[in-house]
Amino acid sequence: MNLGYKLNTNWPTIDFHNIIASETTLKVSCIAYADDTAWIASNKDEITKIISISNSFFELNDITINGEKSELLVWNTPKGTTNEINMGTDLILIKANPPLKDARYLGTYIRSRAGQSHVIKRAQQEITSITNALRHKKVTASQIAYVNNVVLMARLEYRLKTTLVSENQCQILHNRMITLLKTKMRIIRSANNNIFTHQNIVGLVPLSQHLRTAQYSEFIIRINSRDWDGISTRIMLRNAQLRIGLQGCILVDYIELILKINLQNNFNFNLLKSFKDQMFSFRPTDLTTWNLTTQHQHTIISILHTSVDVGHTNFRKLEQSRIKAIESFIKRPAELLDINFLDHITHNNGVDMLFWTQIKKIFSKNPKGPIPNFFKYLEEIAIDQNSNGQRTLIERYQATIIPTNKTISLTPSPPSKDGRRKEWIITRDGDEYQYGKILKKNPTQFSYQHWIRQDNNNLITQCAGCSTNSTHIEDDPVCVKKEKYHKSTIIDVKRSTNNYQDTSTFEILTPVDLIKTRIITKPSLYKNESLFVSFDIPSYNLDIIKRTISSTLLITELSDILRCLEQFDNQEFHFFTDGSMDLNCINNEDVVVMGAGWILKNTDISFSCGIRFHPSSTRPELLAILTALLVAPSESRVHIHTNSQVAIDGINTINNMVSRHGRKFLKLNNYIILFAIYDIITSKRLDIEIHKVKGHSGCHWNDMADAIAKIGRETAVVNSNRLVDLQFICSYSFPLLFLPVWHSIEIDRRVRQFCRIVSESLEEVTWSLNSNWKDYFDNQTHDISIEWNWTAHWRYLNNINKSRCDNLDTNNTLINFIKSSNNLLLTVDNLRKRNDIYDDIPCPACRDHEETLNHLVICAGLEQAFLTAEKEMIDKIQKYLKRFKCKKSVTINELYISIFEYRDPAFPELKQRNRQELLRGLISHTIVKKLRKLTSKRIASRLSLKIIKYFYEAFREHVWKPRCKMMNELEESLHITPQDKCKTSRTHKEDVETQRDHYRHTLIAFREQKASKYNEGLCRCKDHLYRLVTTGLLPPW
Repeated sequence: MNLGYKLNTNWPTIDFHNIIASETTLKVSCIAYADDTAWIASNKDEITKIISISNSFFELNDITINGEKSELLVWNTPKGTTNEINMGTDLILIKANPPLKDARYLGTYIRSRAGQSHVIKRAQQEITSITNALRHKKVTASQIAYVNNVVLMARLEYRLKTTLVSENQCQILHNRMITLLKTKMRIIRSANNNIFTHQNIVGLVPLSQHLRTAQYSEFIIRINSRDWDGISTRIMLRNAQLRIGLQGCILVDYIELILKINLQNNFNFNLLKSFKDQMFSFRPTDLTTWNLTTQHQHTIISILHTSVDVGHTNFRKLEQSRIKAIESFIKRPAELLDINFLDHITHNNGVDMLFWTQIKKIFSKNPKGPIPNFFKYLEEIAIDQNSNGQRTLIERYQATIIPTNKTISLTPSPPSKDGRRKEWIITRDGDEYQYGKILKKNPTQFSYQHWIRQDNNNLITQCAGCSTNSTHIEDDPVCVKKEKYHKSTIIDVKRSTNNYQDTSTFEILTPVDLIKTRIITKPSLYKNESLFVSFDIPSYNLDIIKRTISSTLLITELSDILRCLEQFDNQEFHFFTDGSMDLNCINNEDVVVMGAGWILKNTDISFSCGIRFHPSSTRPELLAILTALLVAPSESRVHIHTNSQVAIDGINTINNMVSRHGRKFLKLNNYIILFAIYDIITSKRLDIEIHKVKGHSGCHWNDMADAIAKIGRETAVVNSNRLVDLQFICSYSFPLLFLPVWHSIEIDRRVRQFCRIVSESLEEVTWSLNSNWKDYFDNQTHDISIEWNWTAHWRYLNNINKSRCDNLDTNNTLINFIKSSNNLLLTVDNLRKRNDIYDDIPCPACRDHEETLNHLVICAGLEQAFLTAEKEMIDKIQKYLKRFKCKKSVTINELYISIFEYRDPAFPELKQRNRQELLRGLISHTIVKKLRKLTSKRIASRLSLKIIKYFYEAFREHVWKPRCKMMNELEESLHITPQDKCKTSRTHKEDVETQRDHYRHTLIAFREQKASKYNEGLCRCKDHLYRLVTTGLLPPW
């Protein structure tokens, strides 16, 4: 019984594509999980039959269904249909939910009205319930971050699994949680959110970042699934490709074009659009089932997205028409989704454009109705205006390939012999076509009134007599001819005007020029298939090497070794393998190269090669095992000796997997190499045993393998022919339909982890663009660490947070350090941003200058306090040094000059910078080098942390607290009450209109600044992510 809802795509079904039906059609009638069941149907009759079948099953098994707990959802119901059904053995009447009432199924809420506002509302309720529970609790910043990251994000991910929330909507939703965190940390609300979402500072995961991570990784898993989720995803993406009119696979190319298009009610396309915006893409294993063939090099959508020349006389009008045309093309009816290329709307071998009525006739659509905007625009820009009334295309839009293969043409339909039907017909007379309307019929032929077609359009007019074969009726200028049935075919016409009394001119609807020549489907209907050629075992082993390795040099070496091993009498081999990684081993493309090598025990047979991207110590180890298995003869016994337990665990995991294409497979690091190892083992039927060798334990053969791997690394740096290409490895028998790539580099690591790194980097890079830090990262090379020792900064923050900051004292230390390092201390310039009572207040210490953080470190009123704080810090450092055995005793003066460079008489101007950077938690590499000379490398690294810690504690005690006391005294003298300080908004003294203008200009400037900052951050993020993938080095932030 054919019941259920059918999801399908009108994909071109021609032999060339050879698409299986399951990839274009999905029918679902029931979804069940435990005791939650959903029945799905296309109409009321079907759902009634499904429920009847289920009732018979329940009665047979003595099961009673509570119909009162059931809910009915109805979409697009026809008028007059009663939206109710009977449910259960008791036939309880269930009425359909109103359009705005949602129903719950396994935690997912669905309603019949389009939109996602109900899901957003549920997510907002989750956030509100968490924030309300924490609002009156005495909690630390890290505890709030933990609740957000572990509890709230998991709930929101589940609620929003099928909802694509925009960046702005995520910020609005999550702002309540961030505001609560700022309140608990006693930090002004105007502080940048990225300070708190930075994973090395507070570590609060923002909603947008978590959703990107979850939805991107789930999309990669879903697109490769063979189940319903994967099939439905691919069907929706095929529909999007047809609607947009893309010639190639939508998952692979057209990044710029896809980012410009908006499709409503297609979650998978919009997710793919966001996916590609972050430089993600796919590499399919088979493109033939996604590509559409055409004789034109131009797709309609590419022409519509071509910007109008600014110098054009009608630039503004054409640009407006172009925008309307794009919207019209994307929203065209489903019956016209096949109109994607120019050859769908042209004839005469792709030279002339058809009329719209002819196109609709071809696609069996009612010719009535307006001409769509996209076709009007194409007529305006693509047709040569100097073609003397013809519809000839401009030369650059004409077809470049004339199809020569067998094609399908319009099927001629001869007139019927029913004398009551007077059809319009076209017949051929020599080399010319004749048009007319049948007047009279007999069994062998018919007579028709002759009409003449005008040269430059599809209009026909009556003929007054054109040959001796015509018959004239007296006093009636009508030309009548005779013709046989099999030489004619029916055409459709309509009156050229709305005046029904005007019968002198008609318009031809049928594209008569395309009869027997019009190409409806694509060319290349027939495909030659090569014969299967059998091969023996030795050639099979060589074929495995050739399909796995792309380098001719490596293929030759491995093939020679294979032939040598096949001559051995004893087919049991012991390979000692090893890998080598050095982040300083970089080739001329600034990419880290890792080396792999192995040696056969008791022989001098060895091999080495290199690999790039995703640097790790395990990656070359696996490559060494892979190349060793390539040279092992089929059905031999192989012993692999390696010192990498991670590599052993990875091989055991993939060998024990039931399915090697789903979620568990994509959770593996180096899954491409691991599957290649599994494929070789099964293909060659190898009996393999892996042994763990303790590294650097004096094993001669393991040390030999280590030396060979290092040689392989060094040679691969200078010779790219010794590199193994992963793209070539995964091109044969690979289980994924679509291999995820980032920046054209295969993502050969845990997919969700990599998506999280990308999302985190995009969030954290915005922190580096804050005004307080921007100067430290602008106009710098990628090697920023030359000047500042960022390691000490992040290590100090990590030391504060290492116990998750679960006590209030540590929490206060974290809060105060964040304030000072990010310029969030309540200096007068920061107070002015929220309250205008501080507009005329000077620095409370010196009463002469504006108080800013830059002024604070050189303020005359606080100079003695700073000297006291510095002395206390030096005393603590000297006391700390006594715990270590240094090369020599370090004097206080040496410490002063090393840490406070301005104490050196040669650099007195460095006072402001020295103190400023210590407040921000930064130490220059110059200071670190000086400390290394006085002590040692290990002690200097520890001292860097202590310097930041001791200086900040002394600053807090001797500088900031006295300054706050001076501020309170100044406020009292100016009669500023606590009620005045509680005002969080500046008063507006201007009139309403001036306020509106100011707000409008401020809003526009803010949006421009935000967009500019986002684009700059995106570019910087992509550069440093590429550096992470190629060199394994993280940016300083």
